[in-house]
Amino acid sequence: MLFPYWRENSKGSASLRAVYIIGACVVGACIMSLVVAWYYTRMGDIPYSFARLEFISIYATPTDTGFTVNLQLKNVGTKDATVGMVFLNGIPYSDYTPTVDVDFLDQTIKVGQNMNGTITLPKGGTWTSRLSVTVDIRTVQGWEFPKNIVLP
Repeated sequence: MLFPYWRENSKGSASLRAVYIIGACVVGACIMSLVVAWYYTRMGDIPYSFARLEFISIYATPTDTGFTVNLQLKNVGTKDATVGMVFLNGIPYSDYTPTVDVDFLDQTIKVGQNMNGTITLPKGGTWTSRLSVTVDIRTVQGWEFPKNIVLP
């Protein structure tokens, strides 16, 4: 036998082995938590970080040439957001004729910061008074943030 003394005098050795096994599991869990914490703090984005935009205000005012939609957005998420596209009633703003003007495309909104923007809707054609319009802001990360307004 390799360890004859151990075999002959094995009283209480089972509980000692259990302590060793539990200790090894605890040490392994600690090492794993340290590796995961290091990875999330050193290797870039936390997997569950996201941009979340909230409409602080949105309202439309009539002008001589149509309507102006004024909006203020705030990024209340955990990641910066860049406005990539604006949809009006589910259609990209660039598909409308006459041309709709959006002045805040490709702007980055930092976490906790506000952004002001305007959407100019030309008179005639699609845009008339008392029309409900869904303004949908899509970020370059793919998140969409809709809000309904009624043209005055």
